[in-house]
Amino acid sequence: MAEPEMIAPKPETKPDLQVGDVIEYNGKQWRVAQTGFNMSFENLDENDSEQMFSHIGGMESFKASRDYTLITEKKLQRKMLILLK
Repeated sequence: MAEPEMIAPKPETKPDLQVGDVIEYNGKQWRVAQTGFNMSFENLDENDSEQMFSHIGGMESFKASRDYTLITEKKLQRKMLILLK
């Protein structure tokens, strides 16, 4: 009797990021300022002491090593409306 074939689960696919995209990472919202091998991100909360962070290694390395969520423009507008109320 042959052993059942094991099928590895597909890794979670994260979208590639482009300059101007907004992500949520470590509980903060960041705008992508630069892509490529040296990526940089700007904090959307100007009152936060951590204003930017960078990642060296490119998009695939970033996607594999960071747990982030891409925030769509619609979600971002909704959050801004809630903050303004």
